[in-house]
Amino acid sequence: MVNLTTNQRKNLVIAAATVLVIGFSTWISLDPKQYFFYGDEDRAQWEHPTGHFLIFCGFYLLEALFLAKVIKLGARLWPRILLAAVLFLPWAAFSSFFALHAPGYTMVHILWTWLISAALVLIFAGSAVRHLFNSFRGRQGGV
Repeated sequence: MVNLTTNQRKNLVIAAATVLVIGFSTWISLDPKQYFFYGDEDRAQWEHPTGHFLIFCGFYLLEALFLAKVIKLGARLWPRILLAAVLFLPWAAFSSFFALHAPGYTMVHILWTWLISAALVLIFAGSAVRHLFNSFRGRQGGV
């Protein structure tokens, strides 16, 4: 059995989630029904938007690398997570502006960015509460 550190397991989970979301986005991107068309003749002339799709795959990879880099377990995780959330939440909001008539894989990207945002907020809350608890417990031990 391979012994993995906590950070390696965390990176493995992030990598697996990224592979799954890219695979799901690829599956959705290949379905012409997932695109908006004004008429049936437009749908008949549909071609896969490979360049645009690859840009979104790059977004998935960059966002996963960002998440893996930010969540390095150790002392005082909450300030780093807070900064990451402050930087990432506007990106998630900006990505959500393009939902109208967007292809299905764009919708998956929007869900992905909000999932990462929720993870950052939850990790921040947990880390901040733990820090407050430990600092309170430290003051009580000296009395």
